[in-house]
Amino acid sequence: DVVVPTAHCQYTLMQASTKGVVRVLPRFLLQTPGRCAYKIPLKSLLPKMGATGLRALLIKEPHLNEGELRDIYLEAQRHISQVFIHAEHPSAFSISENIHISSPFSHGGAPAGWAGFERLAEFRQMCPGILGVSCNSLSEVGHAFDADADYVTLSSTWLSGVDEGNQDSSVFLGLKRLRQIQEAQRTNRRKNEAESGDIFG
Repeated sequence: DVVVPTAHCQYTLMQASTKGVVRVLPRFLLQTPGRCAYKIPLKSLLPKMGATGLRALLIKEPHLNEGELRDIYLEAQRHISQVFIHAEHPSAFSISENIHISSPFSHGGAPAGWAGFERLAEFRQMCPGILGVSCNSLSEVGHAFDADADYVTLSSTWLSGVDEGNQDSSVFLGLKRLRQIQEAQRTNRRKNEAESGDIFG
């Protein structure tokens, strides 16, 4: 497991494999801001992102129509090795093999009908590539990995990572809690490996 920073004050807890299938996961994942006004069109920024050496991009642009999203996705693939689409967009699964899903307990950002982690196994079957899930707690991390998610993002680490006006301090993880979740997940994986004899956990 590796903890790396991502955009919007999130941190990622990586899982290196799913049921013995080794997947190459990005060590750094940049997320587009979504719904924000760009001074430069997003499509024009993609070559510049690739030129910096960026290897993984999560496109979260739910306001685009399917044609616009597909166009940006295809352009991103020309410059960046791994491109993900956030499942908040209804056409995400039909465009990309790599999908990212928000926690069912977050405010929006999840597929229609996504009421709880019980549907995550279904989404795993729909996603032939890499599947990522946004989480806010250790229990959510466990649910995500139990359903064979390849990685999770944890947020919000900093106060600025929460939507403006949200003063609920319980959603702020902080670095100490982030490390606790990481270590707990490592312990769980070691236990599973010892019990199953599977080096992939």
